[in-house]
Amino acid sequence: MKPWYKSRTVWTQIITLLVAVLTALVGQDFNPKVVSALLIVLAGVNAVLRWLTDQRITSFTPRLDQLRGR
Repeated sequence: MKPWYKSRTVWTQIITLLVAVLTALVGQDFNPKVVSALLIVLAGVNAVLRWLTDQRITSFTPRLDQLRGR
């Protein structure tokens, strides 16, 4: 297993979250078609990253992993 911070999928999600939060704070309105296209692209990127990665990450709570026998 690798640590969560080495996961490209996790970092993609963190960047997506940051962009969404910053956009909400700025109050920028976007064209719904642009937002839909970006969501489709992000879903595709996540699917590709999951397909390329055949390695689990450790959770944020190692104790739970130990209890589950991982």
